[in-house]
Amino acid sequence: MTLRAPTLHVLVLDDDEKVLRMFQLFTKQEKTIDVYTGSNGREGLDLMVKHAFDLVIVDVNMPVMDGLDFTREVRKIWPWQEIFFCTGHVSEALKKQAQDLGVKQILEKPLSRNQLKSAIDSSRSSREFHISHGYGIAPSNAGTVACLQKLRHLSARVWKTPRLSTLVSGFLEFLEQWAPVNAAAVLIDDGTIRRYESFHKGNISSSVHETLYTGCRERLHAITGRDWVCDVSERHRQSKVSDGGEPIDLESAVYLPLMGRRSLLGMLVLVPYPNISLEPGDFPIVYHAAHHLSTLFQSVSEIQRQGMKDPLTGLYNRRYLQAELERFWLLGQRENIPFGLLMLDLDGFKALNDQHGHTFGDSLLKHVARILLETLRRSDLVIRLGGDEFVIILPQTDAGGTRELAERLRQTLETQPVRKQDNDLKITTSIGAVVFDKEDPVRSSMQLLECADRAMYAAKHEGGNRIAVWKACDYKSLPPLRHEVLIVDDDPQVLNLLRRMLNGDTYNVTTVTSVAEAERLLAEGQTFELLLTDLSLPIQDGYEMLAIARERDPDMISLVITGHITKHSEESLHDQGAFDIIPKPFHPNMLRNKLHEALEHRAFRLRSR
Repeated sequence: MTLRAPTLHVLVLDDDEKVLRMFQLFTKQEKTIDVYTGSNGREGLDLMVKHAFDLVIVDVNMPVMDGLDFTREVRKIWPWQEIFFCTGHVSEALKKQAQDLGVKQILEKPLSRNQLKSAIDSSRSSREFHISHGYGIAPSNAGTVACLQKLRHLSARVWKTPRLSTLVSGFLEFLEQWAPVNAAAVLIDDGTIRRYESFHKGNISSSVHETLYTGCRERLHAITGRDWVCDVSERHRQSKVSDGGEPIDLESAVYLPLMGRRSLLGMLVLVPYPNISLEPGDFPIVYHAAHHLSTLFQSVSEIQRQGMKDPLTGLYNRRYLQAELERFWLLGQRENIPFGLLMLDLDGFKALNDQHGHTFGDSLLKHVARILLETLRRSDLVIRLGGDEFVIILPQTDAGGTRELAERLRQTLETQPVRKQDNDLKITTSIGAVVFDKEDPVRSSMQLLECADRAMYAAKHEGGNRIAVWKACDYKSLPPLRHEVLIVDDDPQVLNLLRRMLNGDTYNVTTVTSVAEAERLLAEGQTFELLLTDLSLPIQDGYEMLAIARERDPDMISLVITGHITKHSEESLHDQGAFDIIPKPFHPNMLRNKLHEALEHRAFRLRSR
């Protein structure tokens, strides 16, 4: 019995429909060839992300992305891919470029059936040669088992602590053991979570991290055609970054796409040691690990996404707002990318809720959420802040566009009443608008949110059902946007650390070392928005500080800093009026996030009166 030859998977890229039809007719006659087609290099990259091909035949001259640029991108992601050029103009210069890019054959147009058959046969024999010599074959069984065991340990670690930082750091640690990698980076963006992280061994140039980040962005842009912008949070382990660091051969970098169920999630880049390249036997492990990373990321992303959703409306919640607004703020500061911010409050919602009941109030909020999603652009982010307040982030939108979208929302809500039995109840809203401007005196994302909040209350004060735009020229007439914070701790090192962590443009920090000093300041009439108190204090402890704070200023939000906390003491502290507990040691981002949540809670509580 004669065995049937294995199917050869071929990708053909050409903007000439006649050429593509000829390939398709040829493959109908050749039963063991499976052909995909595309009209330019970008379509080809997208197909290669989703499918594996034994051979790629690419026209040199194409729109959007030509054959040369396509091949350069392929070599960075799939360095082993067999590629043939197809062109009507063969020159010595093209032959030299083909040789430099590892292209083995140039097929000259017009093509004949015999030319195609000869090219396919040569590719098939080359493929069989690689297979017979172990190219792409996994390492020994013992090595494979050990590799899989390490990945299982990573999975268990991630499920125990489902955070993206745990996943990325664990994966990079895995790579250290299984590939000759000197540096690596991963850029991930699934529409909800965006993150870039890198690591290296030894001392390297401070520009390498930015180069790796740029390389990931360029590969992703080449495949998708869109810009991938992310905050750069660098991970420096076992090393120091300096201008005179060890060189890294970025030309040998290998890029691996991270795939989701339906789309590209991001890009992983690996940089081997100088003068060392990844061997064919390394690729199965690395690509299997990258696939594992994609799967774990999707699971962690879904867990985090559910934690960022409002259960009533399905919109994002204030936790998501906090992260995204800070991201847009940082991008605006670094790259001067504009964005608009709207804060929306329903007029007379409390009266409607009291008159018709909470069930109707919930239906009304769902009705408003649906209108917001249907009216806005897909790129706009809609968040339910709490109660009947909504916040909308408008990416890459200037002042005119922000005002236009706000007016469209106002009119749409007004003209789409909510049905209550046989009556149509009209909805109106007050909207505050602000646009990020790098030259404005606003100095933080939270201050920007407060500007939108104040503009919204100006609209409500003027009668509602209108838009108010916050302007930089109004800044001097507003109360200071720096938040007053009182810190009570008897450890000078902790006080110095907290002063450094809290941005002077956002917080005005007052520190004392005892409850008596704090009580004296409050008795003198000083007011604070936030109180941070240690539990272990001399003479009077943190519990007494909480009681004094509650009595002196009920509007002040109290947070407890402690290195020793149990479930019982946590419940007791909440009963004593503590809004939240900050465990020692704490990270600057965690501290600022806690304070951000506390300030939002205070503002919401004051508005609800």
